[in-house]
Amino acid sequence: MAGLNAGLAGIVFWGWDLAGFNGDIPTAELFMRSSAMAAFCPIMQYHAESKAEFNQDRTPWNIAARTGEKKVIDVYRFYANVRMNMLPYLYQEAKKASDTGLPMMRALMLDYPDDERVRGLYDQYLFGESLLVAPIIEEGEVERQVYLPDGKWLDFWSGDEYEGPAVIRSVADVEQIPVFVKMNTALLLNVAETKALGSPVGNDISGYKTPVCRIYCDSSFTQTLTDHLGHVIELSVDVQAESIVIHVTTALPGMTIDVIGCDKPLTVVWDSSSKSD
Repeated sequence: MAGLNAGLAGIVFWGWDLAGFNGDIPTAELFMRSSAMAAFCPIMQYHAESKAEFNQDRTPWNIAARTGEKKVIDVYRFYANVRMNMLPYLYQEAKKASDTGLPMMRALMLDYPDDERVRGLYDQYLFGESLLVAPIIEEGEVERQVYLPDGKWLDFWSGDEYEGPAVIRSVADVEQIPVFVKMNTALLLNVAETKALGSPVGNDISGYKTPVCRIYCDSSFTQTLTDHLGHVIELSVDVQAESIVIHVTTALPGMTIDVIGCDKPLTVVWDSSSKSD
């Protein structure tokens, strides 16, 4: 709620010390849930005071050592990798927030002002224009209700499709978080050769390991993608009766196109100045 209120007050970038700043360390469950949510916030960081005889650091290795739950390290590593995978999207949406004043993490009422069901909705939010995030905030819970506004939405992890407006039941174990992608959206990602979310790419931001453009579509649209290295990629997605034709300008070297939500035969037309392996 604090982050949504900050956004409504004009603070475009907001974050918190995941799993808390002071006091005793959180449970392993809370730390893992916090790590997942923080990956989908404008700022992802852990930071804590450390005093007295016990180490209060919120580092994943300290939480694992203090709680005895080794999975904490694996879960934090996964979401740190997801965060780096999403760097092109993070930059693009951060620049939009800076240019427009719209918060990067925002209450659904800003994008769906005529939908009375999103008024006062405090436990889910939009992260940029394309992602809807619904963290689980109740201890011991592994599922929750998620409200999806008008339009089609796809599960960020599985690709399952939903039609809004609707309330759905989303299952997410302690190492998972419900995230949904707005249909007819393109996301530029930096991933390892496996192209999997959560795959390691390191912390070098001067280039890509494997650039992938994920296109979620069921109808035609155009979109401009900008990344942290200054690339501007124009996409034109033409969903036809029997096939999908995608025109791409200024593709990144080695960039591939993955279409999600539509299984029609795909043709990609690269602009003459584009180079893709």
